[in-house]
Parts: sequence; C-alpha cells; structure tokens
Amino acid sequence: MDIRWRGNGPTTDEAHPRQLESQAPYRAYLLGDLRLFRGDEPMVSSPTRRKGLQMLVWFLLNAGKPCSAEQIAYDLWPEADHVSAMNLFDVNMHALKRILEPDLGPREASSFITRHPNRIYIFEGAGRWWSDVADVNLHYQRGHACDLGGDPSRALYYFRRIAEYASRPNILDGENAPWLEPFRRKHELLCAQSITRSIRLNIELGHDEEVLDAAYQMLQIDRHNELATRVIVVTSLMRGDCSSAIALLNTTLTRIKADLGIDPPRSLVSLQDLVSAWGSLEGTYGFRNNRAS
Repeated sequence: MDIRWRGNGPTTDEAHPRQLESQAPYRAYLLGDLRLFRGDEPMVSSPTRRKGLQMLVWFLLNAGKPCSAEQIAYDLWPEADHVSAMNLFDVNMHALKRILEPDLGPREASSFITRHPNRIYIFEGAGRWWSDVADVNLHYQRGHACDLGGDPSRALYYFRRIAEYASRPNILDGENAPWLEPFRRKHELLCAQSITRSIRLNIELGHDEEVLDAAYQMLQIDRHNELATRVIVVTSLMRGDCSSAIALLNTTLTRIKADLGIDPPRSLVSLQDLVSAWGSLEGTYGFRNNRAS
C-alpha cells in the first residue's frame, strides 16, 4: 500500500493510520458487507450503477497491478464463455466508470482506471482510495518494521489494531467468489501472525492482562491454537482458577482430536500433569483424563 494524497495531504510514511482513513477522499469497507463512501456520502445509490461493484472490489484488492481484461473477466465470470465474459467485462467497466466519476463524459478517459495496449488495465487508487483491507496491510508493515527495529511498544500498537480487525467478518464474507479466497487467506494469516506476536511481546514485557487479552482474541479466530491455550491455562493456574484451566484444556484437546483428526501436541498433553498436580494441591478439583492415545 503506497497512499499519497494529491495536494498537501499526508503520506503513509508520516501519517497516523486513523488520519489516513479520515482524510481519504474515497473509502471502501470490504470486511463484512461492502460499504463505499465519497467523503461522508455513501456511494452507489442507483441500481443501474451497481453492476460495476464486483469489478470495483477486484480493482481495490489489486490496486496498481497491471492485468488484462481477459484475466479480470475470467476471475469475475469463470462460468461464462469467452465472448460472454468479455461482454460482461465491457458492460461492468462502463458501469464502474460511472460509479467512480458520475460526470465523466462519453469519450472522456477515467482518472482512476488506465487502459494500456492489449487491453491491460491498472487501477490508480493510490492517493485517493482507503480500504480496511489495505489498512490491515499497512498496520502489519509498520508493526513488523517496529518489531525488527527494537520498538516493541509501537509494534504492539499496530498489532493490536490488526487484532480489532480479526474480530470482524472476512472480506465480503457472504460472497461466494473463488477469486476472493487468496485475499481472505492472506487477511486471516496477517491477523493470526499479529496476535501471535502480540502474545509473545506482552510476555516479554510482563504485561499480564494484555497477554490474556491477546490469547483470548487468538482463540476467537483459531480455537485450536496451542500458544493461546497454554497462556490461558497457566495464567488461570497461577491465579488459583484451576477449574477454568481444566475446562479450557479439556475442551481444546477434544477439539483438536475431533475437528482436525490428529493427536494434540505433546506440549498441551503434558499440561495435564501440571493441572492435575495443581488440582491435587487445591484438594477439591477433579481432572477428566483426556490424554491423546
């Protein structure tokens, strides 16, 4: 993502992420239901102009990437024959140009979509369009750079912002479109990696409550996660809450076996001995034997 506002606005190198969102001329929210804004006004009110929305999403997720009309048509209408797909491309391209620039003249070139020889198209969104998907990428880039640069506090800020996105639906969650899957997988991976790093950084910094918060966030997106389970179980034991430790560990071990069809990792199975010993010291807690065979 390389946003640079035209005029005197900020660049991604210097501006706070929330400033980039609030000052963007156009905003696209792609996580969950699609929402588009020009300034503070919702876009695409006319039914006749909704035809180009799928193409707009394609361009937003591939901003700055040269691609042929044939490739775009294949992604968006994979079941159509070549002639039909290209006709659909032309109709939707016309609709998209009207969505982006309602006052665009019949022969006037779009300032957003550049056509090159051999029907190669590039969406020039940098400097004008902000999207939540691109914001996740920006936060990850900044967080990773701060982490490598030895600034864990700033890294945690960016990783926590990604964790907020992780609790939302994925990209156009209700849309059954195969071409969206690589972008969805990337989004899930960035969220998981960011929360994992947040857990480890908070452990290193001794931020107990933040460690637990990140661990519970991880279990919301990956209920089999080993690191998050270990953090919560051990923390629960240290706080004298043996029953919660027992319940979570049993549940996770059962889920791994039932959902994934594999034996739980040895590090989790070995926690049973710790929990059992702790429960014995408490004198009142039982522990259901759930060892992997």
